Amino acid sequence: IKKEFALPRRTQLEDSKEAVYVEEELTVSEAAFVMDRFGYCKLLDKAAFERNQEAVSSEYPYIIRCMTCDKLVLFTNVGNLHLLKVSDVPFGKLREKGTPIDNISRFDGAKEQILYLGCESGMKGKMLVFATRNALVKQVPASEFETNNRMVAGTKLGEGDELLAVILAYPTAIGWESSDTPDEKKRQRDAWMTVQRGHAVANGLPVVTVNRVGHEPDPSGATNGISFWGSSFVAGPQGELLYLAPDNAEAETVVEIDMKRSEQVRRWWPFLRDRRIEAYGDLTKRFID
Repeated sequence: IKKEFALPRRTQLEDSKEAVYVEEELTVSEAAFVMDRFGYCKLLDKAAFERNQEAVSSEYPYIIRCMTCDKLVLFTNVGNLHLLKVSDVPFGKLREKGTPIDNISRFDGAKEQILYLGCESGMKGKMLVFATRNALVKQVPASEFETNNRMVAGTKLGEGDELLAVILAYPTAIGWESSDTPDEKKRQRDAWMTVQRGHAVANGLPVVTVNRVGHEPDPSGATNGISFWGSSFVAGPQGELLYLAPDNAEAETVVEIDMKRSEQVRRWWPFLRDRRIEAYGDLTKRFID
């Protein structure tokens, strides 16, 4: 029956090579992520950004220097952490409006506000401090937020609570060696405080500096050990001291910080805007050729 009624085959079966599709490799380059206060964002290439840095700084509250292979992290007031590949952000010209960040991430500008925006690579080895409206504060290693998901819970919040601030913290453990003279001790502590207050001025941001207290003996017995000088402090965006802890005892306190004041200070003293970043290249080298 098959020979009499079967139709002739119209296709031919043969062995063929496995189809392999190779994705186009990402071209890695320097760029600047910029976003206006309405949530429209874009990438500017390095040359365009450096030519128009003053105009960009005056128009965009969010400016992140990054590589196209980086990821951006956004912490919001409802406790969410959003991750966005820089390569997913379209390049644009200076006067182009850009793309709503809601369209290229899971961030919802109608329901949440950005508290912290930065590069994932810049968080490595750092600590994050979360502060909520109900006066709850906790410190978490940034390494806990390494994920491939586009959105995760950054921190759990109680009913009716919300995040007010996400701050990068730099805990320290520094003190005096037993043979230091009183004058040398004063110079060391003053220098430690001055350089960190200078970071506050240069960036127009509050700085929270935490240091330990107490004495720790030298396990080798070569010295009499180290006495940690405490003196944890909070500095405002102009380097002004808002709080200074004692140098010989543990202390806990709540310091009120006006985050909105940073924007005013940055307009009065535009150190961050006037950085000469074109001269920064050699900072990544141990020796300058």
